[in-house]
Amino acid sequence: MNTKLATVLFLLSFCQLSIAQSTYFDNLYGQAYLYPNTGNTILIINDKYIVGGNGNFYSAPCFNSSIDFFTIDANGNLDSSRSYSNNMSEFQHSQFLMTSDSGYVFATTRENCMTPSYGQIALLKLNSAGDSIWSKNVMLGTSNDIERTSNGNFIIAGSNFYNDGVQIISDFLLIELDSMGTILWDTTYGSTTDLELAVSVEVTDSNLMFFGTVRDSTSAYSDIYMLSTDLNGVLQWDKRIVNPNEIALYGSVSTSDGNYLLYGLEYSSLSNNRQAYFIKVDATGNTIWERSYGDTAFESVYDVKELSNGDFIVAGTTWSEPITSSGFLLKLNSNGDSLWLRNYVQQISGINRFNSIQPTPDGGFVVTGEAYEDMWLLKLDSNGCEILNCLTGVEENNAGLKSRINIYPNPTSGGITIAGLPQGERPEILVYNTLGELVFNQSDAGKIDISDLAPGLYLIEVLLNSRHHSQRTVKY
Repeated sequence: MNTKLATVLFLLSFCQLSIAQSTYFDNLYGQAYLYPNTGNTILIINDKYIVGGNGNFYSAPCFNSSIDFFTIDANGNLDSSRSYSNNMSEFQHSQFLMTSDSGYVFATTRENCMTPSYGQIALLKLNSAGDSIWSKNVMLGTSNDIERTSNGNFIIAGSNFYNDGVQIISDFLLIELDSMGTILWDTTYGSTTDLELAVSVEVTDSNLMFFGTVRDSTSAYSDIYMLSTDLNGVLQWDKRIVNPNEIALYGSVSTSDGNYLLYGLEYSSLSNNRQAYFIKVDATGNTIWERSYGDTAFESVYDVKELSNGDFIVAGTTWSEPITSSGFLLKLNSNGDSLWLRNYVQQISGINRFNSIQPTPDGGFVVTGEAYEDMWLLKLDSNGCEILNCLTGVEENNAGLKSRINIYPNPTSGGITIAGLPQGERPEILVYNTLGELVFNQSDAGKIDISDLAPGLYLIEVLLNSRHHSQRTVKY
C-alpha cells in the first residue's frame, strides 16, 4: 500500500472514530442545584433524552423532595432542567411516561412531614416543554407504576397501607384515571391479614397483569403474588409463587412471546447474600424459568428492557467493598443465561446507582441513575462501552457478578491501584488511549504506573481469565 493511500485511510478511520466517540458520554447533571438529585426514568423523544427523577432539599421544618425533569441532547449537553415541589415529600423513584398529547405525566407518592400518613398518590401533568399544567392528589396510598391504556387513560399500580389495630398491613391497589387525572375506578385485592405490595402493572388489549409480593403473619419471607383482571379491574385469577428465600420485586416487562419477566432481588438468610433475581412467567402465571446472579455482595435489578432479538439488557446496582456502590449492566439471552456484565463507577466513594435503561436507535444504550448526589446519564455502545474499542470482542460468560474491582485514584498523575482483586487471581492490566491503541500492558499486578503516558483520557482493562473489568481514567 502506498503512503498516500495509507494516510487517507488513517484519516478516514480517525474521523469515523471521532464521530462515533461523540455519541458516547458519561455525565453528571444537577450540580447547579443545592441538593442531591437522581434520574429514575428515561425516555428517548425526537433525538433527545428525557430524564425524570427526584431531588432532595431542606425547607424548615422538613426534609422534602422534588420532581426533576431534564432534557439532554444527543451529545450529552443539557438543554433544560425543571424542578417541581410543594413542600411535601415526593418519595424517591417517581415514575413518568409520555401522554397522547406529547406531554408527560408523573405519578408519585407524597407525604407531608407535619402530618405523617401512609402516603398520598399524586399526579403531575407537564406539556411537551416541561411546563407544569396541573397537579392533583389522587387518593391515599403509594404509587409504584403507571401505564397508559390504548384510549389515553392511566393505570396506576400501588398499595394502600392501614393499621388493623394489631399490625400494619396493605393490599394491592389498582386505579384507572382519565387523561385529566380523574378517577374512573379503583379496586384493592388481597387478604385483610397479609402484607401485599404491588410493584408493576402490564396492560394488554384484553386484561391487566398485576405483579408484587405478599407476606402473611405466619411467614418469615415474602412470596411473589400476581393477579389478572379484566380492563375494568374485575379479578380473573390470582396466584402465589412460594420461594424458600425472601423476594423483593422492583418491576416487570412484557416479552415479545406473550410472557412476562419479573425482576428484583433475592435474599438468602443462610448465606446472607442478596442477589439479582429474575423469573419469567407465562400469561397464566406459570413459571418458565428462574435465575439468580450474584456472590457475596448485594446486587439488585431496577430495570430491564427486551431487545429486538429477544435478549434482555439489565440495569442494576451492586453494593460492595471497597466501592460503596457501582452501577452494572448485565445482558441475558432469552433463556436468562448471562452473556456479559460490565460495572460502572463515576464517583470513587458514595452512591453509583443505575435506575433506568433504554435501547438507542444506533443499537447502543442510554442509562440513568445517580452518582453520589447528581443525576447520572451514560450513552454506551451495544457492548456497554463508554468509549470506542473497550475490548468489545471480549464478553463475560460467567454465571454471576464476580468482579468487584476499584481502580483509583481518578484522575491520577500516574500511580494507580487496582483493589478488590479476588484472592489468588493473576490479572493482566491493559491501558488503551482514545484511538483504541494499546499503550500499556502489565501482568500480575495490583498497582501500575502510567506516569510516562501523555495527559488525557484512558481506558483501563483488568483481565481475570475469561472475565474483565473496565474503567475510564483521566491522566493529568
